[in-house]
Formats: sequence, structure tokens, C-alpha cells
Amino acid sequence: SGAESLLTSAGLIIGTVSEEYSATVPAGQIIRQSPTASSVLQAGSAVAIWVSQGLAPISVPDLSGQTLSGAESLLTSAGLIIGTVSEEYSATVPAGQVIRQSPTASSVLQAGSAVAIWVSQGSTPIDPTAPVVVPDLSGQTQTTATSILAATGLLLGVIHTEYDANVPAGQIIRHMPTANSSVPPNTPVELWISKGVALSITPTSVTLEVENGKSYETSFTISGGILPYRLELTSSNTDIHGQVSFMPNGNIHYSIEIPANAPPGLTLEDTLSISDGTGSLVTASVTANIKVPEVLSTLPNLSPNERSVARALENSLSALSNLVNPTPEQQDLRNQILNLIAAPDAPGTRDALKALTNSNADAAGISGIQTGTQQLTNLNTRLLALRRGATGIDLRGLALMADGQVLSGRELTLLTESGQSGGGASADNPFGRWGFFLNGRVDFGNRSQTDNQTGFDFRITGITGGIDYRFSEKFIAGGALGYSSNSTNFDVYGGSLDTKTLHLAAYATLSPFPQTYIDAVIDTG
Repeated sequence: SGAESLLTSAGLIIGTVSEEYSATVPAGQIIRQSPTASSVLQAGSAVAIWVSQGLAPISVPDLSGQTLSGAESLLTSAGLIIGTVSEEYSATVPAGQVIRQSPTASSVLQAGSAVAIWVSQGSTPIDPTAPVVVPDLSGQTQTTATSILAATGLLLGVIHTEYDANVPAGQIIRHMPTANSSVPPNTPVELWISKGVALSITPTSVTLEVENGKSYETSFTISGGILPYRLELTSSNTDIHGQVSFMPNGNIHYSIEIPANAPPGLTLEDTLSISDGTGSLVTASVTANIKVPEVLSTLPNLSPNERSVARALENSLSALSNLVNPTPEQQDLRNQILNLIAAPDAPGTRDALKALTNSNADAAGISGIQTGTQQLTNLNTRLLALRRGATGIDLRGLALMADGQVLSGRELTLLTESGQSGGGASADNPFGRWGFFLNGRVDFGNRSQTDNQTGFDFRITGITGGIDYRFSEKFIAGGALGYSSNSTNFDVYGGSLDTKTLHLAAYATLSPFPQTYIDAVIDTG
């Protein structure tokens, strides 16, 4: 109003009025004018003026982490002054640095205003005898956990790593002592840190039945682990093996081509090894069995035995082809089978099958007779024992035979009888008139090859167990269950014979007169 009065007295009028900040002119006073003072104007002309708004507002700088002197320097540069300085403990801000301020950073103040700050005194002093509560470190990284433990007054203990599908790699799965446990200061805390999902491959094994002159392929899925992956292939055969490569989706493609002249019966083994960025390793295998053509067993007009021998030759070719250190006899047999398969219609093929059938049948017959008669022998042994007055549990008819060496069951019987004796049902016999028995043998060994018979290894089991009742001193009856098995393997891959039988029998013995016995056995199986 003072400027307007002066202009009116001079015959002028006030023009545009503008405002601006000024560090020297108090607010509300005129900073400058246009035209300037002493300029000559026509009466009624306008004069523009600029009025001061006082000092310009200042944005408060961020003082966090600054030292006291650093904070004071920043405030001075901004036109502010340092206000109240307070100190407090902090587990995260080092001693001597600013923890917080008021007003906060970016607040607007007038020049010369004061800003209060709080300076860290470091971590709260720890009573060396007071228990410390273990913080929950689950989900933290090792670096963060180390800082938290140090601020709590604890130490970093042993670090373990393990796979965990639920916890991201690098984060803590668990720790010991557990969270909220009270422990002495400086106690080491053991950490288990996740390596993420474990490296795996699916499937772990593949078996291919392959034929000559054809190609085959399959794929494997990789999951888990840490990139990058590394893939290697090792093979049992340097001439015939597969090829592997990574597919665009990260999985593995496997392919193998079988040459037209590959040996029938040969088994190829390829191993895929996959490792990840941590060195973890998983493997998968591919087994390719080169099919043996069934050209011998499908020949027309073969007898059943000849056809069985032909099939055994075809089956044995795979075993012979995959021997690591075959004997000369095994190599010779393999070559003979290959020759027979290569020319099944050649003269002499049928004669060879007939000769092999006759020689192996001799050995099969011997083993078959042994199996068939064992059950009857076991029952006869029991009847003889009953005539001698056997009671209770009787194992004396049990024997283990190995190439003619015998281990009997008499010692076992002595242990179970424990004071029982022959004759009628004794008062000391806990079973009274009842009797139990286990008779038979387990026999294994071999027969040497001769000019007239193929050699073979055999294993024969003939066991009979039963229960009987002594109705009187003259009449005893009971029942039994028998099991027989015979496994015979002929020498030089001549085939094999396996038989298994079950027998159910009822038996009785009657002594109508002294030293006179009538025995009866009914057997089915």
C-alpha cells in the first residue's frame, strides 16, 4: 500500500505485481521496479513491481549413515543448522552414524531451520552372563544370518548344505539351536542351507529290444540342480553305442543305430552321466539287447525235446555273447550256435539238435528219478521211526548233502527231545500221544562230463513234514505235506532243467502181532 500511495502522489499507477524469493529483502517488501526510480514518464503511466516472499524453502537432505560432522556439513550447505543431537543403541547402524532425523529427508523448511538427529552408540551392551535368545534365521541368507548373530551376541557355527524342494537355493532351511532357544552368549549356531531341488533324471534306466539294421531313440527328463548341466556318455562297446544331445527344452535325446551285421544276442550298455554347476552327479543307463532270431526253434518237424533244445541254444547265445572272459569251449559253442542260426536249413542242423537232446535227456532223467523217489523215502523213514517208538519232535531224518558230505539232523533232535525217550507216550513228553517230524534232504553237487553223458550241476530239495497220533501201541496214523524241487544246469550252456512238486499224503502203521507190521501210504501231488 506504501508503493501504491507514492505512485498515486506522483500521478502514476501501479502496474504488474510479481512475487519472488529473496535472501536479502524481507517478505512483503519491494525488491525492484520497472521503470526504475528517477525515470521520466507521462502522467498516468504504470510502474511494475516485484514483492519479496522472503527466504526460499529448503529440502532437508538425507542424513542416514552420516557421521555427526558429515551431517552438520550437509545441513550447512543446504542452509540449515543442526539441532538437537541424541544418542541411542542400534543393532543395525554402526556406532557414530546417524540412525534417523527430524524433520525427515525431503521435508521442506525455511533457511536456517534446525534439524534434530539421533546418532548410534552401536549394539546394546550384552551382559556376558545373561542368556541370549536365538533369533529365527529361517529363510535368511548366510550373509544376513551372520550379521544377525553378531548383533545378538552369537557366533556362526558349522555350515551344512542339502537339497530341499521347498526352500530356494541359498536360504537357510533350519538351524541349531532352534529359534527362541535361550543359550549362553557366543554360542555357535549351526546352519543348514538349501541347495534347492536335487538334480535328477527320469527314467534312470531304459531297456531296448533291438534288431539288426534298425535305429532306436528315447529321451530323458532332467530336473533340479544348478545350471549349467554337463552330459557325458560311456559305452560298453566301442564299435556300437548311442549318441546323446540336449534338446531345446533342456532334456536329453538318445539314439542308437544297430548295424546290419551286429552279432545276435549281444547286449550293449550305455551310461549317461549328468552333472550340474555344483558338481552333483546323476546317471541313467540304456541297455540294448540285440534280438536272437528264432530260426532254430521254429524249424518244422522237430520233436518237442528237440524244439526245447533249439530254444535253449537261442537263449544261451545272449549269455555267451556277453561273457567278459569266455573259455575256449564257450567261444567254440558260441561260434557253433551262430553257424546254426546263420544256416538253419543246412545239412546236419537237425542231427546236431537230436544229439544234444539225447545227451541232456540222460542227465535230466537222473535228476527226475531223484526228485520222484524222495517223498516216498521220507515217509518210510517216519514209519520206521514210529516202530522204534519215536514221540514228540523228530528231526533225525533231516540231512544236508554237498557232493557226498552229509550233515544230519540228529543234533537238532537231541536239543528238541530234551529227555524224551522211545516207547509209548511218556509222562515227560509235553505232546502226549502226538508226534511231529521233518524228514528229507537238501542235496547239491555236480556230475562230471563223460563220453556218454553231459556233465551237469544239480540242486535237489526233498522235504516232508507231518503230524501223527498214537492211538495205541499197535496203531499210529498221520498226515504229511512234502515239497520237492530240482534244478539242473548242464555244462557248456547245454540248457537247464527245473522241477517243483508238492505232495499231500496220509499214512498209517499197524502191528497186529509182535514183529509184524502193516504199512499204508496214500500220496497225491
